[in-house]
Amino acid sequence: MRFGERLKKIRTERGLRQEDIGRIVHVGKSTVSQWENNIHTPDLETVSKIANHLNIPVGYFLANDPSAPAWWYRDTPPTDVELEEFLRKANVYFDGAPLNEEDKE
Repeated sequence: MRFGERLKKIRTERGLRQEDIGRIVHVGKSTVSQWENNIHTPDLETVSKIANHLNIPVGYFLANDPSAPAWWYRDTPPTDVELEEFLRKANVYFDGAPLNEEDKE
C-alpha cells in the first residue's frame, strides 16, 4: 500500500474530508486528492504534520512504500549521489511549484 492509499484509508476511517486534511497542512482539496491518487507525494515535513495531527506514527504512511527512496527510512542524511538521483526521478516541489531542470541542477 502506498502513501496515498494509506492517507485515504485513515482519513475515511476517521470520518474526515479531504478539506480537513488540507487545513492541517494548508493545502487545497485538490492537492490532497493528488496525494490520495498517488499523483504527487508530500514532503516528509508535511507527512509528519498529518501524522502528528492524526496521532499516528509517521511510519504508518512510509512503511513499504515502493516509491520512497531507500534513504528515506534511514536516520542519516542521503549522500549527494542519492540526492541527485532523487531529483532526476522525483516530482519535487518548492513553494508550491515544481522544480524545473535548471532548479534541480
